[in-house]
Amino acid sequence: MDSSKNSATDIDSLIAQLKTTNPDIATSIEQYLEENKKKQFNLERKVEIANQELQLLNNIENHNTICLLLLSCNGEKKTNLLDWQIEYCNSASINIFNIKSDNCLGHTLNEYLTEMPKIETPHVVDSTYKEKITIDNNAQNQHFIFHFYGQDDGTIICSIANANEIARLREQMDTNMRRHELIIEALDIEVSNLSYTEVFEKILERIGRHMNPKRLLIFLDDNDKKRSYLTYQWNATGAKPTPSNTIIDHSQYPLWNKTLDEQKMILAIQNDCLPDEISKIINHLNLNQAYIFPLIANKNLCGSFVFEADNNKAFDDLGISYIKILTILLSGHISKHIIAETLRQEKEHAQEADRLKSAFLVNMSHDIRIPLNSLLGFSDLLSDPDLTETEREEFISLIDKSGQDIISLVDNIIDISKIETGQMNIKLEMCKLQPIMNEIMATYSRHPKFEEHTDLSLHLDFPERFSQLSLNTDAFRFRQICTNLIDNAIKFTDSGSIKFGISNAWENTIEFYIQDTGIGIPEDEQHLIFQNFSKLNRSVTKEYNGTGLGLSISKSLIEMLGGNIHVVSVLGKGSTFYFTHPLPEKVPETLNNLHEVKSLFNWKGHRIAIVNNIEQDRKYMEYILTNTGIDIVWINNEIEAIDYFKKGNTADVLLLEIRLPSITGVESAMRIHELTPIPIIAMTTSSNINESRSFAEKAGCSDVISKPLNMSKLLNKINKVLGVGR
Repeated sequence: MDSSKNSATDIDSLIAQLKTTNPDIATSIEQYLEENKKKQFNLERKVEIANQELQLLNNIENHNTICLLLLSCNGEKKTNLLDWQIEYCNSASINIFNIKSDNCLGHTLNEYLTEMPKIETPHVVDSTYKEKITIDNNAQNQHFIFHFYGQDDGTIICSIANANEIARLREQMDTNMRRHELIIEALDIEVSNLSYTEVFEKILERIGRHMNPKRLLIFLDDNDKKRSYLTYQWNATGAKPTPSNTIIDHSQYPLWNKTLDEQKMILAIQNDCLPDEISKIINHLNLNQAYIFPLIANKNLCGSFVFEADNNKAFDDLGISYIKILTILLSGHISKHIIAETLRQEKEHAQEADRLKSAFLVNMSHDIRIPLNSLLGFSDLLSDPDLTETEREEFISLIDKSGQDIISLVDNIIDISKIETGQMNIKLEMCKLQPIMNEIMATYSRHPKFEEHTDLSLHLDFPERFSQLSLNTDAFRFRQICTNLIDNAIKFTDSGSIKFGISNAWENTIEFYIQDTGIGIPEDEQHLIFQNFSKLNRSVTKEYNGTGLGLSISKSLIEMLGGNIHVVSVLGKGSTFYFTHPLPEKVPETLNNLHEVKSLFNWKGHRIAIVNNIEQDRKYMEYILTNTGIDIVWINNEIEAIDYFKKGNTADVLLLEIRLPSITGVESAMRIHELTPIPIIAMTTSSNINESRSFAEKAGCSDVISKPLNMSKLLNKINKVLGVGR
């Protein structure tokens, strides 16, 4: 148990470290650990309940298996106790005589215990009379134990027990006691200092020893949840092991995972009663009389535990309950491993971030001294009266360049600080793309490196079809992204070419690229280049200066603008950086008149259902939508909307108002989605559009629009959902 305390201390220490570097993750892990404590308590409670059930079984012998009788001879001399009359009988008579106790009264034992030998009675019956007799009834394969207790009034209290039933119950109690001991042993193993794998192996071995199964299998899912791999197994002596490379493909057998994901047990007792899909897996695994339980870690399905009983012996409900407890314990072990692995990775990330920051400070000290040394040195030389005019102009140019390098370094540090603290502001506006790209090309065409290296050229790739394209972007930050990536290409390329421009465009996205023929990036380091303060191995880039912030800043800015970035690179041959940017909506920001609506939209043959009973809203939307040719169905409220689709009516799109904090609209959207896959555009009057969007997405809505309605935005969102080209 000491190892458990040490483990808890280590986790607390790791969480304390995480709080300084990533408080959100630390908080999430703390919350999970608290939930895990509750699960552990619940597990202990289940063990306690199981123990209580065992105690109840201990009492069964005294209540349900022993028939108590009061016998009398009514003053007559009867030498055979079987001839005595029954004056009282408890409810256990139904187990011995197969008759209700009140029906026994007034009858003799002979009437029920047929073919039993004579039981001699003493001449005088009083409280001194006590006797025990065991009688075998071989005809019915029964073995009775009689206890006689004389009373001073001449009656006899007799207890009759079926020895077979007592033996069976004692065997069951022994079995359940062994199961109880198994739970305790498994708990001790789980909290021990054994490795992750050793815990599984030990627990399976203990289950095999105590419960005598034929086979035990543990399947664990891969990271993308597409397959389950046989990871651990235990087999009884003589049982054929399952091949270690056994895999369950969830794409081929989705019902298997769906059933387990609903936290349901798969009972494979009669395979012909199972769905064909699951029956195929059971046959493939060569299972018979098997119980399959889901393994749940961190509230997610992570695999399955297969318990195959031996000798086709089915388990009772109590036995299955014990296996479920063991499954919960195994799931907890997996959860603990996932937490530990997460903590380890976060610790490594924190250590790596700390190392990168330390390296950054060292590199920055080096990198800032280079331009600073140039600035101070050439400034001092300017005072030399013997300088020629040409030399003076050259020194001033070098001073200016050094100053710009220092400013660029400081700007990068400020930018990364703003990004990390959430203070970086993006100001979107419609900007013509071609002038920005031409300006960048003009700026870099005068770069000194292209004059120093005549075999190095710069090219702008801007197809004519994009000449009139505008982007809804932050022009300053867009230029910064491009210049950072071009600067990076120039830094690491001495010959060949550098190209930048547009590589591709889709309906809602445009892709840009910056390509060079430089030194390239090693494949094992490509995942590091977008991290803060990271630089390539110094053995590769030792002659190149820089803070290692440019690519990290560019990645953050691209994501803020709604895009993403990736790199394709071959060491020694060059690199190509691709980044995307959303394209603006095709509908103009403002539509001057309804003639433009008619020319831009033609939705004839489509139907829209609108849930709204406000006269002004109806008139406004009808006035706009009539010009598109769409068929409009007006519905007064959510209840009528649900009823409309229940009756089998259809529409191509539904406009539904969602009012916050009320969730009526959300619930209605979910109900409607159960009836039909119709796309829903949620209308909201909330001032918090992000909150509304979150509610709407949970309800399955395709889009959200705020009120008061904007004609252009409304038409564009409907057109997007309908998927009609213009």
